[in-house]
Amino acid sequence: MEKYKLDDQEREREKLFAFCGYGHYPSAKIAFMGNEEGLGGYELKYGIKARCAAYGNNPETYLGSTWEDGYYVEGEEIDLRFKEEMKRIRGSLIPESKFYSPMVEYQARIMLYIENGFKGDWFERCVNNPLAYITIADYYRNIGDYANSGLYRKQAKVGSALLDLRPLPRRDESQASSEWPYSNIEENDYNNAFDFRNHRSMSEESKEFRDRRANYLKKAIQEFSFPIIVGIGAKEVKKLFFEKYLRATFLPQKTISLTKNKDEVHVSEPLDGTDTVVILSDYFNSVNGIGLNGLRKLTVDIIQPIIMEKFPGYC
Repeated sequence: MEKYKLDDQEREREKLFAFCGYGHYPSAKIAFMGNEEGLGGYELKYGIKARCAAYGNNPETYLGSTWEDGYYVEGEEIDLRFKEEMKRIRGSLIPESKFYSPMVEYQARIMLYIENGFKGDWFERCVNNPLAYITIADYYRNIGDYANSGLYRKQAKVGSALLDLRPLPRRDESQASSEWPYSNIEENDYNNAFDFRNHRSMSEESKEFRDRRANYLKKAIQEFSFPIIVGIGAKEVKKLFFEKYLRATFLPQKTISLTKNKDEVHVSEPLDGTDTVVILSDYFNSVNGIGLNGLRKLTVDIIQPIIMEKFPGYC
């Protein structure tokens, strides 16, 4: 695989490190925290060039006075600009109907259950409920009836947002060990930095970048005080992040098995200075994650009671 060199003159690394995620943060009731951005089917070099050109141009989304203080991206605003830039540098776009990610599909299922007043079965396989699955796909692809009101959209009935723990996008995290894509970022140093443990061999530069990235996320979480953050995968890594940078306390009695007594969820007390409750779950997929039965239990047994407690007049 061809390696990509982040352009220092165009400050690509800084632009990516400062980018926290998607959504209309001020109105989001649930913020999902993934591990890192995917590429939506695009090649890495085009994905980075298009992001760095299109992202960070709206002062209303800055966490300070400039994008260098951290920023997020509103989906409605960025869609056209990103696509225009991608088409200019790549020559063509991948149709939205081709995009698929288990992580965003599972997020859409959660949000549709909440938006429909905790009613309807949004946790069945496609073959068992094909009409519901069409709605789910439209919701996370932001097409059809959900072009302006789906996942991470300001006009959604219940706002959602995305935060990513690590800053550098890649096609598939599961292939990281064999297909590390960056020529001027040392793989082991980067991975050591973002498991939030203290490694003796980690460079000072990586420590500085890790802390800077963590503080961007901390600033976003404290400023917008999302009522619920749902961490997806890498539970222990995210647990260390929240404990180290946001002084989170996870409750022993709130460690919950979802399926087959192996998939656990950790639930925190409200974070310092916020009303935010953190829920850490295994991955959102059916291969090495919680599966649809686990997702149903996560949503109905854990997320729903927190929403009903925080927003008693919701349903």
